[in-house]
Amino acid sequence: MKTQIQSIHFIADDHLKTIILEKVYKLEKNFKQIESCIITLRLDKNNENKNKVVEINLSIPGSRLFVVDQSEKFEVAATLAIEEMRRQLQKRKEEIRNQAQKNKEIIEEIEKIYS
Repeated sequence: MKTQIQSIHFIADDHLKTIILEKVYKLEKNFKQIESCIITLRLDKNNENKNKVVEINLSIPGSRLFVVDQSEKFEVAATLAIEEMRRQLQKRKEEIRNQAQKNKEIIEEIEKIYS
């Protein structure tokens, strides 16, 4: 998985990047099909308390998944965003399994007709 971290209008320290990358790489353990992940960190000027925003844009074969979360700390926002991404990936995985099962049933029916 190719991973990129962008920080908008500030320089993210290496410790923050390492924490976020460790959490993102855990997604790859359960979802081997992830092609790339772009993480964007930015400060929201409109909100004083929860002004740390984390966006995750993830590419898997056939689709792109996107999550945004914000909190008082980047670490918390990243954790929330990654958990949401995990849920989206799980849902997508189930959709693919269901579609594969339907395709298998259709193929079996066609084979019965033409046998």
